[in-house]
Amino acid sequence: MTQELPTIADEIRAGKWSGLIPEVYALKEVVENSRRWHKNDSVFDHTLRAMDGLDDVLEKAGETVHTYLGQVVGRYSRKDLLYLALLFHDLGKKDTLCVVDGFTNAPDHESVGAKQAVPILARLGLTEDERDHVVALIQNHGATFSIVDPGNDRLEEQIAEIREQYGDVFVEIILLSMADALGSQIGETDPAEFAFRMRTYEGILGRI
Repeated sequence: MTQELPTIADEIRAGKWSGLIPEVYALKEVVENSRRWHKNDSVFDHTLRAMDGLDDVLEKAGETVHTYLGQVVGRYSRKDLLYLALLFHDLGKKDTLCVVDGFTNAPDHESVGAKQAVPILARLGLTEDERDHVVALIQNHGATFSIVDPGNDRLEEQIAEIREQYGDVFVEIILLSMADALGSQIGETDPAEFAFRMRTYEGILGRI
């Protein structure tokens, strides 16, 4: 029986990256308690579960998706930069988390996190083009959040609009949306919505 190699998420859980990305480890202290998506859940734990979720999604993804993610931006594949964006996707919640009517919310955390990621990515040695790509993913990782809803009768139209608007990173945005959902508790609090979201995203990827 072969032993599986540790994933990036495993290494981060083990503390091996604490000196390199202390900003991510600081998210252990940022705890969300929203209506459905997060129940007393640290942003750190959510992020690592989302990375595990992305592993699962890509394991099942078709050849077209893998070919696309194999494209190179600067010195890295789209896949490598996708994982980096996912690692930092909720960085902005540390400074935006607030409590409204007893539940947490993090308005505009995408934009705040995208700005905060720039100096970190520069510290990690990414070129400007590589940084811009990752920042675009962080900035727009929530693009589908409010529209993928069973009651939205304009869903297909709005997905088409997002695809046109974010064409160069549309596939990554869908993958981030899937990973984000898998890393949350929506599957436990609202299984029907979770299933709908995953079917929708899988259907989109199937048409790529």
